Amino acid sequence: QVVELAVGDVLYLVMADDTIVRFPGSIARPFTQAGIDLFLSSPASLVAVPTAGMLLVADRGNARVAVFSPDGTFLQQLVSPSFTDLRALAVDEPNGLLYILSGGRLYRTALPSLP
Repeated sequence: QVVELAVGDVLYLVMADDTIVRFPGSIARPFTQAGIDLFLSSPASLVAVPTAGMLLVADRGNARVAVFSPDGTFLQQLVSPSFTDLRALAVDEPNGLLYILSGGRLYRTALPSLP
């Protein structure tokens, strides 16, 4: 069962078992999460940012926003004590902004720079 989706250069689906499947064409490809310390737990929202070469995932279970390359390689994470109830992410690409909905609060920050 699909519980969330994002569209960028490829289609990303979050499944009910917390896995992410990517479709760069008509065939599903693995989203490996290679290099991550703790695998995603209860991903709530994901946003593809193709121009920046990243996929942002609200990882509810680990109270963080995880940043991946389009193929699923872990790049970095954003953490905050405020991320106790992550619900959604949104990106304003032209202005380089990331919006994070956690509980009843909306946070705005710069899009992460890739290492």
